[in-house]
Amino acid sequence: MATSATRGSVTWSFSTDLTVGSYANGDQYVVAPSGVTITGTTPAYELSGGTWHRNGTMINPTAGHETVQGFDSTGPQWSEAANRADEWPLLVSAGSSIVTAISSETQYDRPQLTEFQVLTVVSSAPPANSFRPPYVGTDKSLSYTKSDLDYTVLRSLSQPNSGANVPTLSTVEAYFQYPWFEIETSWAAQDLHPTANMPNYGRDMAYQLSEGLLSLQLDYSEAEKETLMIRLVQYGIDIYGAAVNGGEWRNNGGHSHGRKAILLLAAYALDDAAMLAYCDAETHFIFGEDQQTFYVSQADVDDCPKLDFRVCYTSDMIGTPEWGAKHSTQPSRDNSD
Repeated sequence: MATSATRGSVTWSFSTDLTVGSYANGDQYVVAPSGVTITGTTPAYELSGGTWHRNGTMINPTAGHETVQGFDSTGPQWSEAANRADEWPLLVSAGSSIVTAISSETQYDRPQLTEFQVLTVVSSAPPANSFRPPYVGTDKSLSYTKSDLDYTVLRSLSQPNSGANVPTLSTVEAYFQYPWFEIETSWAAQDLHPTANMPNYGRDMAYQLSEGLLSLQLDYSEAEKETLMIRLVQYGIDIYGAAVNGGEWRNNGGHSHGRKAILLLAAYALDDAAMLAYCDAETHFIFGEDQQTFYVSQADVDDCPKLDFRVCYTSDMIGTPEWGAKHSTQPSRDNSD
């Protein structure tokens, strides 16, 4: 029983004692069948100088391109209405995700947020070692525990070069200690990706995600892999929650890389058909990995001249596997060089 819950540097305060617990990845929940009255957060929401809204909170945000955010008014897609922190004390119903961010100390930074944490309001305590439901959207019915994880979807390969240059598991685990931001899913998200949680640019996110996925394929025991597996599967659950609520990681250079592979991991590890369906490009063409990759066709050869300095394709390149920064929406930006 407690009058507050803390995750990372964020504390949510309640009007009364309530049961607080932790999901498998360490994120917090509060048991409040009739809802919880949040009296404030630490750090506190501020209206600095009468114009700068900072340290905001959202409840059950949606996801997508140009979706609004209520965390910081100097970040992209700001909406004062989306920020609920200026309503404290506020009754938040069970079946809700309270998402709170900490702003940078200065305005118009890239990124503008330094931390991002989630508190889930539940009507009854979930089973021990449960995964947290997605923080995006209103559907919190997803229910898995770490005992549902199928480790047979992973390999057990010898470490390359006898482990030389292989990052330690503790290093890679730390990449995913806190939730990764999947609300604004366009290039503008790099201005909102919280520095304590994740890198700000998709390319660098992909580097860390790749190290996480590859580490899981090495010859560690299941017990040794458990923390990393839980954290990556939780991120896959959050990607799924974003996807079903409007998230799309469009072809746009390096901004949107890495998400599909993590969703695939979660789908297979939890044997979840609904998650796996969102990995199928024929029905959900929402990931840059699908939108940016192609085989050179006659149509690509005919699309000439190319934009600016980009070099055209030739007939002898037909059938070549290729990548284009905006292939699906602006193939004139593809470049054979």
